[in-house]
Amino acid sequence: MEKLLKKVLICDDNEDNIKELIDSFKQYNKDQKGDFSFEVEPAKTIDEVSEKLKGHPEWDIVIIDRKFPETDPSGSQLWEKHILKPLFDLQSNAIKIVFTAHPLATQQYPNQDLIEAMQLGAWDYIDKNYTRKRGGNSFDDVVDSAIKGLNEKRKIEERKLLSAEARYWIREHGEELFDNYPGLFVAIKKISGDKWDILKDCVSKSLFGLYGNLYKKNIDKETVYIFWVEERRK
Repeated sequence: MEKLLKKVLICDDNEDNIKELIDSFKQYNKDQKGDFSFEVEPAKTIDEVSEKLKGHPEWDIVIIDRKFPETDPSGSQLWEKHILKPLFDLQSNAIKIVFTAHPLATQQYPNQDLIEAMQLGAWDYIDKNYTRKRGGNSFDDVVDSAIKGLNEKRKIEERKLLSAEARYWIREHGEELFDNYPGLFVAIKKISGDKWDILKDCVSKSLFGLYGNLYKKNIDKETVYIFWVEERRK
């Protein structure tokens, strides 16, 4: 099966960190596992990051160091002021992973950096000095997180497509639904092409009842479209 090529931008001022990350993505490509392959580019300074973002190119994954050494005349970090938030805003569709040795907690504001990163839209926040797997390393954790993010994004996109198709089918079969399932929760499942099937054994007066019926039939609720059939107004 052909791999899906994904573009990765590494924003980090440390050469060793960049090398380790590139090596981790290369190893993943070499192992030939999963559905993706990665093309990686580094950006080591504010100017390089700005250049890579010029023209709003679409990066699939952006790995972001929390701190860069450059400062402006007032002493404020240029990275945070001129790059970090604009990067999050411009790369709205990218999976953004903050990869930092900057401590998460301070005595006054515990986990403030993590909270801010997530508010900006980060997919993950990974400490360079901490590994999530026994015997692993934090660079491999970044690759693992990127893959999880890509898979989650794909599931969301597939779900949106499924929902749009299901709503169209429901409009086409409105009379049948009103006649047979008024006031009930119904699940429909895509069979093939534009063919759908009403799961008649799973119909219920309550959403919890429908979920229970799906569970009994060993049907993953993520594979069906669930809706409530409005009762006809008299």
